[in-house]
Amino acid sequence: MLLIPVDEEIDELHGEQLRREFSRAMDTVAAAVSEPVGAVSLRLVQRLPVRGRWDDDRREALREMRSWLQRPKLYRARSAPAGRLPRPDGPGQMPYPTRTRYAAGHTACALCGDAVAPGDIIGRIRDKGTPPYITLGWACHHCLYHRRATPRRVDLVIRIFHDLFASNGVGLNPIECQRLLEWVEETPDITSTAAWKQDPLDNTLVRLRTSVQEQKLNTWFSVTSGQTFVAALHEATTTGQTPEGDLLRAVLQHTEEWQTNACDVDVRLYGTGWRYRLATLKRTAHPTALSRRGGPFYLHQATRTAPEVP
Repeated sequence: MLLIPVDEEIDELHGEQLRREFSRAMDTVAAAVSEPVGAVSLRLVQRLPVRGRWDDDRREALREMRSWLQRPKLYRARSAPAGRLPRPDGPGQMPYPTRTRYAAGHTACALCGDAVAPGDIIGRIRDKGTPPYITLGWACHHCLYHRRATPRRVDLVIRIFHDLFASNGVGLNPIECQRLLEWVEETPDITSTAAWKQDPLDNTLVRLRTSVQEQKLNTWFSVTSGQTFVAALHEATTTGQTPEGDLLRAVLQHTEEWQTNACDVDVRLYGTGWRYRLATLKRTAHPTALSRRGGPFYLHQATRTAPEVP
């Protein structure tokens, strides 16, 4: 019997190679459960969205089919989605995901890269579905529900990166403003960095503090200011490997590649906007976690909810 690859091998599959493996896996499962391939395909659609242009869905489907081969009873067992989990209140609240499920294997969040274990909740974040935004793959529980209510430093860097990617300015809710202020205040000598001296952010910090005090739902600052925050935090950060440090370095690398066209992208074909930036990410000579995930992704802005009727 043809075996379905292990999780690490599945993560390395892309494009046509992934499609061939997906088709072979469906044939294998159909033979194992004594049903036609069409019935297996219908079962997959019931368990998770399988959409031909999204490699992430095929990878998750491979993990699901592997679990069926390992435990055939799972194929016929009813499997309900994870459902709606409690969401934080206030400006950090995210819209409900479009789909949630329990992960079928070991994988990683498509947004933050955190490890996901079998049985963990994963889901699809609601997006605009229109350019420049690209549909995001399966995200972890934190990124689905809590990344704006209890943001980590990596969440701030990721939000800044995708806002720079889309070139729409950087938008933060008051909780994120507070976390960014704390990060700046806890970083020694950040105002002495070359990046800060070239583009002082003192007025931007005042705006962030005002937004925190007034609990302003959304505070926007320019693409240039976002780049300065990244450069100054990276320059002032002490040596040592941290998740946010790795991401800061990646953002710096990619923004420099965008500015200098280091990957020799034909601007006659791609222009100078998000398509050019996406093409640059795909061609970079030094892939990073950010370039492998792609984008830009729509990460949502705070919205004012209607008061509950007593």
